[in-house]
Amino acid sequence: MVRQQFKKHMHETDPEKIQKLKDDNVLTFVVFFCSAARGLINHILYESEKLSGRKFSNIS
Repeated sequence: MVRQQFKKHMHETDPEKIQKLKDDNVLTFVVFFCSAARGLINHILYESEKLSGRKFSNIS
Protein backbone atom coordinates (compact mmCIF):
# COMPACT_ATOMS: atom_id res chain seq x y z
CA MET A 1 0.00 0.00 0.00
CA VAL A 2 2.77 2.46 0.91
CA ARG A 3 4.75 1.50 -2.18
CA GLN A 4 1.74 2.18 -4.41
CA GLN A 5 1.27 5.61 -2.85
CA PHE A 6 4.97 6.37 -3.25
CA LYS A 7 4.93 5.42 -6.93
CA LYS A 8 1.77 7.45 -7.48
CA HIS A 9 3.37 10.60 -6.05
CA MET A 10 7.04 10.02 -6.87
CA HIS A 11 7.32 13.14 -9.05
CA GLU A 12 5.82 15.49 -6.44
CA THR A 13 8.14 18.44 -5.75
CA ASP A 14 6.11 20.64 -3.39
CA PRO A 15 7.66 20.20 0.11
CA GLU A 16 4.32 20.82 1.88
CA LYS A 17 2.53 18.16 -0.19
CA ILE A 18 5.43 15.74 0.37
CA GLN A 19 5.22 16.25 4.15
CA LYS A 20 1.43 15.73 4.10
CA LEU A 21 1.89 12.50 2.14
CA LYS A 22 4.50 11.31 4.66
CA ASP A 23 2.18 12.12 7.57
CA ASP A 24 -0.70 10.28 5.90
CA ASN A 25 1.50 7.21 5.34
CA VAL A 26 2.58 7.18 8.98
CA LEU A 27 -1.04 7.32 10.12
CA THR A 28 -1.94 4.47 7.76
CA PHE A 29 0.92 2.40 9.18
CA VAL A 30 -0.16 3.08 12.78
CA VAL A 31 -3.75 2.04 12.05
CA PHE A 32 -2.53 -1.12 10.29
CA PHE A 33 -0.14 -1.95 13.14
CA CYS A 34 -2.86 -1.52 15.78
CA SER A 35 -5.22 -3.77 13.83
CA ALA A 36 -2.52 -6.41 13.47
CA ALA A 37 -1.73 -6.24 17.19
CA ARG A 38 -5.41 -6.60 18.09
CA GLY A 39 -5.70 -9.61 15.80
CA LEU A 40 -2.63 -11.23 17.36
CA ILE A 41 -3.97 -10.65 20.89
CA ASN A 42 -7.34 -12.14 19.92
CA HIS A 43 -5.61 -15.19 18.44
CA ILE A 44 -3.48 -15.67 21.58
CA LEU A 45 -6.60 -15.47 23.76
CA TYR A 46 -8.42 -17.93 21.50
CA GLU A 47 -5.55 -20.44 21.63
CA SER A 48 -5.21 -20.01 25.41
CA GLU A 49 -8.92 -20.63 25.90
CA LYS A 50 -8.71 -23.69 23.67
CA LEU A 51 -5.76 -25.14 25.59
CA SER A 52 -7.02 -24.39 29.10
CA GLY A 53 -10.75 -24.91 28.54
CA ARG A 54 -11.29 -21.63 30.40
CA LYS A 55 -12.94 -18.54 28.94
CA PHE A 56 -10.99 -15.29 29.47
CA SER A 57 -13.53 -12.79 28.19
CA ASN A 58 -17.15 -12.13 29.11
CA ILE A 59 -18.13 -11.42 25.51
CA SER A 60 -19.34 -14.47 23.58
